[in-house]
Amino acid sequence: MRAAKIEMGNFDSLIRQKATIKEYCLKNNIELVNVFWDVSSGNNFNRKGWKELEVYLSNNLGRAQLLISVDSSRIGRNYALFATEQERFKGLYDVDFCFCADRSKLQDLTTEQLFGRLFSQPIKGN
Repeated sequence: MRAAKIEMGNFDSLIRQKATIKEYCLKNNIELVNVFWDVSSGNNFNRKGWKELEVYLSNNLGRAQLLISVDSSRIGRNYALFATEQERFKGLYDVDFCFCADRSKLQDLTTEQLFGRLFSQPIKGN
């Protein structure tokens, strides 16, 4: 998950992203083992959350097979660089990327509805 700046609107964005990912995992019987997030520009991968993700994957090879994001822009805005990272992650950690948002449904839900879903359903993982 990623948001560009610390502002209330971007806090809402992180809440929405996490709720969407958890709901996707629940519907698809996917165990969510960890959540990583950044509040920074998506122009590069020199970010705290991205580095934490890499450390986690290095220390837990085989534990994660899928990296789920709402959409590719929440991982990074530089799509050529993202494609390179995607290939590198597949080679180093044997993980694939999955994008789970149905934008029309995401836009129709309020933060309160998403926040309620986030805490009202039992879901494995963080």
